[in-house]
Amino acid sequence: MCSKKLDGRLGKTFCTDLCRSKYHNRKKSADERCVRAINKVLNNNRQALKEIGTGEQTKLHKDVLVEKGFNFDFFTHTKEHKGRTYKFCYDWGYYIKSFGDIEISQLDENSLFEAK
Repeated sequence: MCSKKLDGRLGKTFCTDLCRSKYHNRKKSADERCVRAINKVLNNNRQALKEIGTGEQTKLHKDVLVEKGFNFDFFTHTKEHKGRTYKFCYDWGYYIKSFGDIEISQLDENSLFEAK
């Protein structure tokens, strides 16, 4: 809100539409800054998995993902499969095996919507 004198109806909060718009844009921006930062990391992680993955299971060392800026602290969900916990960034996931080896796989459409 600005410091201009408000004319018009009682309870008026903003002097102009531009002032109102700026206020709400600033508020929204501050509220969603954290979400945008997290989504940026998740999208980067997904892109790295997608670039390396073949659509089938791909095996590699985790350093390959680290070189692409992958952040192992961020993922959207986990799925259990054959006693292993896969961490996913949307539809692309990975399982960390022993000694930093990783197995990358992609969910098919049917498993995206499975009930837990």
